[in-house]
Amino acid sequence: SRSLETRQDLLVPQSLEFSTEEALRLKHRLNDLKTIGFVLTEESEKTFAVHAIPAWIPDHLFKEASEELCRQAIDGEDFDAAKVVDRLAILLACKHSLKANHFVSPSEAEALLRDLSRCEQPYTCPHGRPILVKIPHQDIERWFKRIV
Repeated sequence: SRSLETRQDLLVPQSLEFSTEEALRLKHRLNDLKTIGFVLTEESEKTFAVHAIPAWIPDHLFKEASEELCRQAIDGEDFDAAKVVDRLAILLACKHSLKANHFVSPSEAEALLRDLSRCEQPYTCPHGRPILVKIPHQDIERWFKRIV
């Protein structure tokens, strides 16, 4: 099992700005965030520099993931590292999932199925909704009035 604190350091720290109240709350969560590999330092009263993010977060989702982690730290009463990571993973997966009417090439479909086969729960989304269904051939024939 991989460690929650595995992180990727940023070559150039990125700044995030918050309201005074949010910054104060966030300041008290810096050590909690560090336990999951999200390293921030206070630059000013309202600004923080992001120095590292959890290693599992893709580069192109850096900003969105950073903002969400900060939001969870600011809004949450208790900080449960595993729950924070799970909520972030679910949010990112849902926001960046394939939507209706999105064309997928055969090679993309094969890659998705390969990735899906490596999941612990390959038949549902993180919210428990089915992502695969089996439709019996007989049902299809009935829909097209091939059998009664």
